[in-house]
Amino acid sequence: MRYSQCLLYKYIPNFGTLKTVGWIPESFANKGRILKLQKDDGSWSDGWTVLAIYSTHAESFVLQHERDFVRQRKASDI
Repeated sequence: MRYSQCLLYKYIPNFGTLKTVGWIPESFANKGRILKLQKDDGSWSDGWTVLAIYSTHAESFVLQHERDFVRQRKASDI
């Protein structure tokens, strides 16, 4: 399976806009598509819209590099 890194946003009335970047299956990575995202507790959050699509990689690559941001943050946060 292949995954695409996407910018997703969700508008919440009386609050504003939430944004996140995540890896989603390539078949769901269509600009403007509205998705449900699964939370850490297993529940679902609907209403997320694909705003931009970045790189696409095989599942093995995504799993090997999913925590790269931690190393980058340790190196850049002083």
